[in-house]
Amino acid sequence: MKEGRFYYITVYQKAEKLGDCASVAVEMPSGHFEGPLKQKHLSWKLPDGRTGPGPSSESSALPKPVGLFPLDKTFGGKDVVNQENVILKHVQLTTGPDERKTAYEFSGNKDSYIEIPQTSHLDTQYSMTLLAAIFPTGKNGPIMHYSAEKWGVHFWQYNENQLFVRFVTRDGVFTQPLAARVLQPNKWNEVGASYDNLTGVAQLWHDGKMVKSRNIGQIQLRTQFPIRLGADSRDKRQFKGKISCLQIYNRALTAEQVGSLRNCPVKGLNDGKENTHSGTGLSAPGSSVNQLQEEDTEEEIQGSEVTSVNKCRPNPCQNAARCLIDLKRMDGYRCRCTSDFTGRHCQVSKPDAKSPVVKKATISRPKTEPKEEITATKSVHGSIAKETKNDVYLLYQKVGCYHDNVQQRDLPTRPSMKSVTQEQCVKECAIKDETFSYFGLQDGEQCFCGKSYGKYGRAKNELCNKRCRGNEDENCGGKNNNMIYFYGIGTNYTIRTYTGNALGAGTKANIYLTLFGDKGDSGFRMLSPGDKKYQKGSVDTQVMSLPELGDLRKVRVLHDNSGNDPSWFLDKVVVEDEHGKTYEFSCNQWLSEGQGGGKTERLLTLKKRKRSHI
Repeated sequence: MKEGRFYYITVYQKAEKLGDCASVAVEMPSGHFEGPLKQKHLSWKLPDGRTGPGPSSESSALPKPVGLFPLDKTFGGKDVVNQENVILKHVQLTTGPDERKTAYEFSGNKDSYIEIPQTSHLDTQYSMTLLAAIFPTGKNGPIMHYSAEKWGVHFWQYNENQLFVRFVTRDGVFTQPLAARVLQPNKWNEVGASYDNLTGVAQLWHDGKMVKSRNIGQIQLRTQFPIRLGADSRDKRQFKGKISCLQIYNRALTAEQVGSLRNCPVKGLNDGKENTHSGTGLSAPGSSVNQLQEEDTEEEIQGSEVTSVNKCRPNPCQNAARCLIDLKRMDGYRCRCTSDFTGRHCQVSKPDAKSPVVKKATISRPKTEPKEEITATKSVHGSIAKETKNDVYLLYQKVGCYHDNVQQRDLPTRPSMKSVTQEQCVKECAIKDETFSYFGLQDGEQCFCGKSYGKYGRAKNELCNKRCRGNEDENCGGKNNNMIYFYGIGTNYTIRTYTGNALGAGTKANIYLTLFGDKGDSGFRMLSPGDKKYQKGSVDTQVMSLPELGDLRKVRVLHDNSGNDPSWFLDKVVVEDEHGKTYEFSCNQWLSEGQGGGKTERLLTLKKRKRSHI
């Protein structure tokens, strides 16, 4: 947390009796706590502009769903919003939460399901909320999912009492799932899942309460397909039980809204003035207050029971890798990679990590010393000219192909250029604003700059293969797709790995490492191999030239489990930049398939930062 900035904190509490309250304190980066927060720190603001202390007493309007399926005797399977019918297959009308005919019962067979045809209304694409009431009598199966040849967004019951959701990107890439042991078998459960594209936050809901939250990044959702309730033709597990009142919204609802929609909102549906947005489903700014942030964790679906179905379906492995059940590992599975990939999910390209492509661009120092001006942003010329008489050397490296939106650009700044090349684009972005760290090339002739990227999700690399108009030997993105590059002033980083003194601590495996800073990350780099390196008690050093990463925050380190003795006990990693700042990342754990929970990959967080006394 930084001084001078506002931070919004949402507190969720289950009150046991009238008058219960919550006390909130904030842990600062130094480790001490500030708080508890007092009433003077809290405020509310009404739509008419009035503000005051304490929580607002005015309730927000309930939104209108883009799809509402009461699943009752009156409407059958009809969508009461769009007046469209669904396909009912071997399901029976039965008693719902209100003891009337307001639910359908599913037998748990692959031919017992409800299918909702594809429509533009239900393709929320950016943000969404799913709500339903379920009465599970089986152990596993889909509550609902967007059905396609590849997996779409899917919402499931797992291992009898686990509620599970995974939001999938538009082009089929899996994000980290959310799961919670909250379902009560043979009882009615009000369940929900939401995703907010503006914040990147996904959440799970149960009986009107948020039970799980994770930041999965800003993506476009794979919701452009028909919806099926109760069964999936690609899977042996089918939902057994009752489902009532499916609601679909094209925004991430707040806790107050979710709590207010626990009863099926059929009556007065068309009486409200709530704006239903356009068919894009993009949430309006400020539509969600659930802006929770989480660290990059390795959390998996909760529970001790490990089976092939709950760990390898859907397949968590990337790049055509095979998922294998491994009960010796803490996460219950491992990925068998093809020869060119490694990592826990086969996410690391060995050739790219061994021989990374890093390009250089030079910005010449202006001939005359610029006058100091007070501006909103500083240019590289303005800041560097007073620091050095030498030219400025920039390094830049490819990140990947990412979707863009012409209405709201992923990278917001577009410099004016006559001839677009990779080198010219990075120069213009660096001169435009020294706080930028990314540039994107699009459609062969457009250059964009910004501090972050990825609002609309990753695209296939073949969508970014259009030649640059200024240099036909280079690729410059594609139509509505940016080829993103990370750049910065060339900086040398000295990396020291400390192997522990445990018996058999050394390794012969190939080691890969990523440095994460507040400006960007290095991408995976292979550390220099050698017969005498990474042995028991050794300290091994190497220097990497990278775009400036800013203050370092994390290090991800792994090995490919190759060689006769691949197990490695890593004590710590210490990184020093060329300015003398030193960062220590403690590990003190095995990277081994046979020890330490079977993990060959570790995420290390900053222990402390030391400054040189020179």
